[in-house]
Amino acid sequence: MSVLEDLRKKRVELRSAAEQILTRAQEESRDLTAEELADHTAKAAEVRELDDEVERQLEKQVAEVRAQATREPEVETRTLGSEILKRGFDLKSNPSVTIGADDLVQTRAQTVPAVNAWARLPGILVPLGQDQRFLFPRLNTISAGENTTVLDWKQSARTLTGTVARTLSAVTAKATLDTTTSAVTEDLQQFAVVLPTIPNQILQSIPAFNDFMNSEGAFQISKAIDTHVLAQIVAATPSFSNTGTSTIDKVRTQIGTMRGTGANPTLLVVSPTDATALDLSADAGGYVFATRDTGTASPIFGCTVVERIGGGSDPMYLIDPDMLGVLYMGSMRFDADPYTGFSTNTTNLRVEVNALFHVRNVQGAYRIAAT
Repeated sequence: MSVLEDLRKKRVELRSAAEQILTRAQEESRDLTAEELADHTAKAAEVRELDDEVERQLEKQVAEVRAQATREPEVETRTLGSEILKRGFDLKSNPSVTIGADDLVQTRAQTVPAVNAWARLPGILVPLGQDQRFLFPRLNTISAGENTTVLDWKQSARTLTGTVARTLSAVTAKATLDTTTSAVTEDLQQFAVVLPTIPNQILQSIPAFNDFMNSEGAFQISKAIDTHVLAQIVAATPSFSNTGTSTIDKVRTQIGTMRGTGANPTLLVVSPTDATALDLSADAGGYVFATRDTGTASPIFGCTVVERIGGGSDPMYLIDPDMLGVLYMGSMRFDADPYTGFSTNTTNLRVEVNALFHVRNVQGAYRIAAT
């Protein structure tokens, strides 16, 4: 029973007891005795005190609700290193652990928080803060569990015949949307990286191990997955064009082209070279984009800019994540081999994860290039 419910129950009981004193005297057609009067007065005073306490508790609850409405939802912080340690990794007694797919991808919280927004549990491979180096964390992600293949769909054409808007009394044929959609089965790919000759001292120190895996280990796997995602997009042969003079001209022109087909690009994927040209775009009034805090990307026509690591001479891509496809993520396995480097006090580490980026509709991507 809550405090408020307990107070209300006591108040009802005291009021009833006070009324019984008056009722008894009335039924006997007499005045209250001195003892009854004192008892009634005391109970009436207690009822007033309980009234005040109930009011204070109600005010306290209202204040707490208001405070909760202004607080940010609590988000659990998970990292690659912490998840490995949580599963009991020990260099000598437990050198191999597995992290489930649900812990690799970003998922919704299990309970509804006290605010009008869903808290989210970030996947351990999702870059932190304003890290714009990787494309894959911004794509729709599905857990593949322990599966090695996935069944999904692919759309290769979409044609609208007729007019969607019509009068209420129209008797002509309604518009028809013809789509070419097929069911496809694809195999997940394995992404693995070996980190050789890591000093045992690092792996036997929890803070040092945590920092190392969260930086180098997660970085290498993330880089490999990102390369796979872009390769899948390139293999799907999206439309391309290079119309425009400046970088900004080209981006805006192709955004218009995509919107004309029904897509809504929200990501602009660029190489470090193109990102530099974009950030340093200038006109007679100076830089087009004002300088910002380190790590954030230039805002450009509603698109988040992803400056891919190792992008080299790759062309720019516009992406509509909701239309393009989904990233299937399987479980991750982490293994340590402390025996190969036994004589030098070093250990070889291996991190591997199964994943697949499946392109559902290639119209969700557009390459900004002449060919």
